[in-house]
Amino acid sequence: MLSNEELEAIDAWRFQNRISTRSEAIRRLCKIGLMLDAKLTPTYTAMKAHAAALTDLTQHLNEFIGNVGYRNKEIKQIALEMGHSSVTLTNLLITIRELTAGAYEMKQDIPFDEALTNHEENSAYFEDLLSKLKTTIADYEEFRKLI
Repeated sequence: MLSNEELEAIDAWRFQNRISTRSEAIRRLCKIGLMLDAKLTPTYTAMKAHAAALTDLTQHLNEFIGNVGYRNKEIKQIALEMGHSSVTLTNLLITIRELTAGAYEMKQDIPFDEALTNHEENSAYFEDLLSKLKTTIADYEEFRKLI
């Protein structure tokens, strides 16, 4: 049985997407959930590998810059772009990890309310990570102005 809040959310989604009936909206939402569940974990794994590679490249570039400095404008631009890409990729990873954690909680053999509470606690944790990331981005933007 769905709560009134859940029905209202389904109906809001239904009207926003111009779906003719509530049952069709529920069917489509279930299909979306199944498609996302099948893709989230592999996507997160692939992005994590790319993030590790980008981190390694950034570290090598920073070592190189440590040796030659920022005299070369092209090197400076590459460093800035890699830093920006690292931050963007990290933001995406955190968001996808939050979704995977939520999907994981919903698949556990525990009462739905407990799974939802666990998901909300995880979401708060990931929101905190995103907040810290935004601070890092702000610091990075300030650093860019200095070089």
